[in-house]
Amino acid sequence: MPEPKVKDQEEYRGGLTADFSPGEDIEAPEAWEAWETKLVLYSLGIGIGVLIIGGLLINQTILR
Repeated sequence: MPEPKVKDQEEYRGGLTADFSPGEDIEAPEAWEAWETKLVLYSLGIGIGVLIIGGLLINQTILR
């Protein structure tokens, strides 16, 4: 039977347990920039537009 790579959990200092105390705060996230907002809105608009146009094309070609 192979031995586990981590014999004792107390010795392991990597991954999610690396130097993290449950009471400490994680550093604050970056501020949301204006170009990121535009990118998200344009991407959603294009996605919705493609769904509408694709639905109309399928309705006109395959379902008739």
